[in-house]
Amino acid sequence: MDEDLRTTDPEAWQELKVEMALITVNSPYTEVRAVVDNHDDPTEPCLTIRAWIIGLVSLFLLAPFINQFFDIRQPGIYVYSNVAQILAYPAGTFFAKVLPSWGFTLFGYDFNLNPGPFSKKE
Repeated sequence: MDEDLRTTDPEAWQELKVEMALITVNSPYTEVRAVVDNHDDPTEPCLTIRAWIIGLVSLFLLAPFINQFFDIRQPGIYVYSNVAQILAYPAGTFFAKVLPSWGFTLFGYDFNLNPGPFSKKE
């Protein structure tokens, strides 16, 4: 079958090869390929104190408070997880500007309150 496609329509075969290479290396979805990098930068921090604070505050304090407070109202106002994620980015950039760069060691691991600019991995 491959021989037939190569000989009858070489342009379609070339397009198929490019598509196969994109799918094996990247995501099969063009929207994801446009936004997400397929290579990881191991020097970029991801589990920072700043990310944990933003995640826990938005997950356990902000969203449940708003959901419970406006639950009585008809129609109710709810904050879903995607809204909390969208609001987390401005909070992260704000914390990157405001938090001091203090570091400490705990159980042999080094931690820093502000390891640098807020990144996509956080």
